[in-house]
Amino acid sequence: MKSESLKTFITVARCNSFTKTAQELLVVQSTISSRIKELESEIGQKLFERDKNNVILTLAGEMFLGTAMKIVEMEESAITKINMSIKYMDSLIIGCSHTLFDCYILNDSINFMRENPNISLKLNIAHSSEIIADLGAYNLDVAYTYYPFRHSRYVCEPFIKEPLMLVTNSRNKEYIYGITRDELSKIPVIFSDITNGDNISDLIPPHRLYPLDVNIISKIIPFLKEGNYYCFLPEGIVKKEIEDGSLIEIPLKDMRSHEKQSYLIYKRHKKSAAISRWIESNFLKRS
Repeated sequence: MKSESLKTFITVARCNSFTKTAQELLVVQSTISSRIKELESEIGQKLFERDKNNVILTLAGEMFLGTAMKIVEMEESAITKINMSIKYMDSLIIGCSHTLFDCYILNDSINFMRENPNISLKLNIAHSSEIIADLGAYNLDVAYTYYPFRHSRYVCEPFIKEPLMLVTNSRNKEYIYGITRDELSKIPVIFSDITNGDNISDLIPPHRLYPLDVNIISKIIPFLKEGNYYCFLPEGIVKKEIEDGSLIEIPLKDMRSHEKQSYLIYKRHKKSAAISRWIESNFLKRS
């Protein structure tokens, strides 16, 4: 099967239109029709039903779509690996939660690339749950998450344990000397994904209503600076703002403090130069 025919089939399935597909692929519409007819002839099944307005997949087309996508993906991946091996000694795919990347891995990545120009680096920045899913598919060499991951192909080690701090802007002096549990229940707290999975019901009860819910932690900081809001955030993400005085920590009076544990997870590739250098350059150095 020709790669261009498979890519055309996938695009038609997405666009539901031969005309839109031709515009997207920068070819005439007759070329699109020719490629699809060729593919249908090769498979021996009709892949699309056509009406006045749309092109929709037949049952055979629906069944073939996943296979076509896998074939194209495998081909592109193989070409990438071949080209990569010519230019680079090794490659490294790292998955990292947004917060850990902002706090630690960004600078680690910059330093690693400077020290290892012959290693290609790919960064996948996402939520911890998405990183765990990628690990389950064996798609990552190294990962940083707030969830542990136990698998025979991976090593999982504690990375950073940080205190969760209740912070607000420095102009907000109302609870500068501390806040009680009762007072905490009445203030406008911004919901932070960082508290997911943690047993902090003594601080924030389940089903509490929030004035704001932001799924990327670093994006909460501008709201804290501009309004009299509060949020529980890990120390690393607000360290700079605490030091420059734009945010302040509110002490907890009758509640225990909590910590957030993160994890470093990496493949058990003893012969991988890229993984070994990353661990030696960053994790061991930090330890």
